[in-house]
Amino acid sequence: MPVHMWNFFRSVAAGADLKTWNEDNPQVEDGREGGNSEFDDDVSGQYEDEVSFMMRRLKLNFYRAEDMMFIMRKRQWEEEDREFAIEQKRRAKEKRERIVKKNKERRMRKEREGKMLEDERKVNEEREDKELQKAMVSLFKCPLCEVTMSPPKKIYQCVDGHILCKKCWKSEKVQDCPKCEGELAGRNLSMERIAVSVFSMQEEEEETAASAPKSEDL
Repeated sequence: MPVHMWNFFRSVAAGADLKTWNEDNPQVEDGREGGNSEFDDDVSGQYEDEVSFMMRRLKLNFYRAEDMMFIMRKRQWEEEDREFAIEQKRRAKEKRERIVKKNKERRMRKEREGKMLEDERKVNEEREDKELQKAMVSLFKCPLCEVTMSPPKKIYQCVDGHILCKKCWKSEKVQDCPKCEGELAGRNLSMERIAVSVFSMQEEEEETAASAPKSEDL
């Protein structure tokens, strides 16, 4: 049996002893002074000593019960402190996990945004390259027959540098430049070299596009 329960039963036992003594001596409870003739001073003194002794025992047991209650409360407080510390650790762990999760989501979102911007930049560059390629190819069209003078076709010019194809340049109907009406001159070797570079780039792009896997094949 625990100590605090034993003290409780000892206190109750002291009260039961006092009640039993009072029941055996009813003349003490009726409030008469001096008691009966048979209740002399020696018995009265003995009664007072017994009462004082039992009251001391009762108070001591109550003090012990209070101490045990305080010890129990102290243990309860320690247990609550331990549970509170465990709860604080759990909350701190959950907070760290939430922070890590948010940082990961933020990092992945930034990576997706960066990838989207990079893809958009590449698409814009490819579109600009294609427009530039198309504009450069259009420079090699004959102004009369609109034939593209790609290599190895020869490019001719007038005295001002306007180009035209070999067929139109040799045609008897064409006596002067269709743009500036200037005299026709010989070949434009510079434009032929530039055409080699321009059309080689175009061929490389076409080969790359043809060799790239289609979305249906993936």
